[in-house]
Amino acid sequence: VVGQLVPPDRLYQSCDRGSDDFLEIARWDSSVDKLTCAGLACNTPQPLPHVEYEPASFLSRLGSAASRLLSGQPTRYVTTAARGVNLREAVIVIDDQSIDPGPAFQGAPPGSYRVMLRSLSDAALATTGEYSVTADGSADSTAFDLPAGLYLMRAISDTGRSDAWVLVQPRETVDAVRAQFRSLEQLSLEWQESSGLDESTRRSLLRAALDALSRQ
Repeated sequence: VVGQLVPPDRLYQSCDRGSDDFLEIARWDSSVDKLTCAGLACNTPQPLPHVEYEPASFLSRLGSAASRLLSGQPTRYVTTAARGVNLREAVIVIDDQSIDPGPAFQGAPPGSYRVMLRSLSDAALATTGEYSVTADGSADSTAFDLPAGLYLMRAISDTGRSDAWVLVQPRETVDAVRAQFRSLEQLSLEWQESSGLDESTRRSLLRAALDALSRQ
C-alpha cells in the first residue's frame, strides 16, 4: 500500500547499520527502490516510495499468488533430485479421456518410461502407464484415464527416475492456461540468469504457479 510504513524489525535484526548501508525494495516489474541508511533512516519505519498505480497484469497476479502459496507451505512444493531423466513442470491436455504427458518430457532422452500420475487433491485418483520417446522426438503412450486437475507425475526408466507437477486441462482451455504458465516459466528463467536463482527454488515457484492456476 502506497505510504504504508515498513517496520525495520520485520526486515532485519541484530545488525549494525551505517551511513553506507541501504535497503532495496524490488517490485514484480523488476524496478528497484534504494533507501540509504544515512541518519536514522534504517532504524525507524520508512514509507514505501510512491508509484503510479497500474492494474496488475495477469502475470504479476499469478506470480504473487504463487509466492503466497510458496511462503505459506514451502515444504509442499519441494523438489527432489532426479536421476537419469529430468521431467519438467508443465500444463498438459486431456482429450477423449486420454492424457498426453509429452510436454513434461520435453528434452528427455529417448527410451521407455513407466509413468505414474497421482492427484495432489485426491490420493484415490492415481494411474500408471507406459510412455516411449524415440530418437527423432516422436512419442507413444498408453491412455491415462484421469480427470482434469493437478497431479504429481513420476517417470521411471532403466537409468533413473524423476518427478514433476503437471496441470491437466481440457482441450478448450489448455492453450490459454499453458500460455499463462509459460510466461511465468520464462520470467523465472530470466530471474535465474540475472539473480542466480537456484534451480530447485525456481521449480518450487513453478509448482506453486501450477497450484495457483488450478484454483482459478
